[in-house]
Amino acid sequence: MDLLSVIIPVYNDEEYLPRALHSVKNQTYDEIEAIVVDSGNSKEVRKICQRYDFCSYFTDEPRGVAAARNLGIEKAGGKFIGFLDADDVWLPDKAKKQVDALDQSDSDFIFSQEYRIRNREIELYEGIDHHQQDFYTQYFKKGEGIGCRTVVVTSSCLENEQFWEELYGREDPHLWVRLLAQFDSMKLEEPLAIK
Repeated sequence: MDLLSVIIPVYNDEEYLPRALHSVKNQTYDEIEAIVVDSGNSKEVRKICQRYDFCSYFTDEPRGVAAARNLGIEKAGGKFIGFLDADDVWLPDKAKKQVDALDQSDSDFIFSQEYRIRNREIELYEGIDHHQQDFYTQYFKKGEGIGCRTVVVTSSCLENEQFWEELYGREDPHLWVRLLAQFDSMKLEEPLAIK
């Protein structure tokens, strides 16, 4: 089994982080590491990370989520890289289903549907529809439809591409559209994460 690295940027997210890390711990895929990048340099976040043997903790200046994710990518050792914000969770089969799908295809970029909680109501977010047109064209036109927490890519996707640190919002769609233009991609038509 190949290692999957999960990048988790943190900035004053102490109350949510244990739930996110617990969702990584409960994955049915065993070869997994969490890379927590703490831009708040919090002693509490460090203590939380020390409770999990699969978790590595790094600090960074508060330069934004794009910079934190890029540092996490730099520290990651996995063939596969996934993304999870501290206040989101992965459902238990997410890693296994997505890594298996990547292994059985020529794709380097995979994403899925997700659940979103709004006003204490949970709703299904289906995202972009691959039946209408290719992912790149559809995503380029819409600029939405791929939740960051649903994405897993091969590390080779990120050798020459990064999150643009100059952006303080929409940094993930900016990267996804560039990756969709360069790499084969696929979508699992089921929810595998919760925002």
